[in-house]
Amino acid sequence: MRRFSRRVLVGLAALTLSGRVLAEQSGSDAPQQRDAQQSQGRIQSIDRKQHTITLIESGKTFRVGPSTGVYKNNGFGTLDEIHPGDRVVAIYHAPAGGQDDPIPTLDQLKAWSSSPGGGTRNR
Repeated sequence: MRRFSRRVLVGLAALTLSGRVLAEQSGSDAPQQRDAQQSQGRIQSIDRKQHTITLIESGKTFRVGPSTGVYKNNGFGTLDEIHPGDRVVAIYHAPAGGQDDPIPTLDQLKAWSSSPGGGTRNR
């Protein structure tokens, strides 16, 4: 099997994600979506059962869905590797009005540990 650099894999994942979003948007019964939005800050809390994160600065809550690309310290990651206090960039498409679920699902979640030894835990 051929080995690809991390940059190539991240690029392919981004292309796949953008293609998936465009395909979903082009469907006739697909909900109308707005342009990609971004929130930055630190994680206040994580609800691992509901797969949601809440940011300290904005108080916004986001869902981390099965198709969300999760990156930790510039590599692929999982929600289990994200911790309160980590710095994040959350990229999402907010649905146009009339949606049942008011919590936007993230397209991508990029996180960096807030300390060299890893994320800060609940204090």
